[in-house]
Amino acid sequence: MSDPEGGPGHPKKSPGLIAVGIAIVLIGLMILVPSGLCTVVFGMASIGSAIQSGQWGGLLFVIGIGIIPVVVGAITTWAGIQILRGK
Repeated sequence: MSDPEGGPGHPKKSPGLIAVGIAIVLIGLMILVPSGLCTVVFGMASIGSAIQSGQWGGLLFVIGIGIIPVVVGAITTWAGIQILRGK
């Protein structure tokens, strides 16, 4: 049975590349988690306000502004995972 990390078709990854992949995943998560939580909290508050007042502009603003760092964090996390997988 061959080693999935060290066979001729799968060269072994260097420790530096693994460290870079882990760092990128951690940076992505540090962007994604707080911005996602912030977007959810302010989105829920905007929904409550919109139900009472009937104006949905605040929710659209929160989603429009909050989605940018969420997408950046998600893409960064995905890129780090791809580096770790070797793709």
